[in-house]
Amino acid sequence: MHNDIIGSIVTSKAGRDKGRTFVVTATEGEEFVMLADGETRRGSRPKKKKLKHLSFEEGRLEVTKLPEDAMLADAAIRKSLSSLGYKDKTVSKEE
Repeated sequence: MHNDIIGSIVTSKAGRDKGRTFVVTATEGEEFVMLADGETRRGSRPKKKKLKHLSFEEGRLEVTKLPEDAMLADAAIRKSLSSLGYKDKTVSKEE
């Protein structure tokens, strides 16, 4: 199915998290994925979002190589996104 997109870096195109960058941690059926950014959405409580509301970015993280400790995994996600140049890209409400 969509297991090849696990680890992909995505940006939300819709919703209150519009503009935020996440990592795909799992798939749910044909049109949903689970997302984490290690900050507002931790790996222990990923966000469920439709694929059509996401924009796929360059780069990829090895989700299978994340530490099993949840706090270390969240730190690894934050550090990886930051090192790849993806920080919180939230769009201001005035735009």
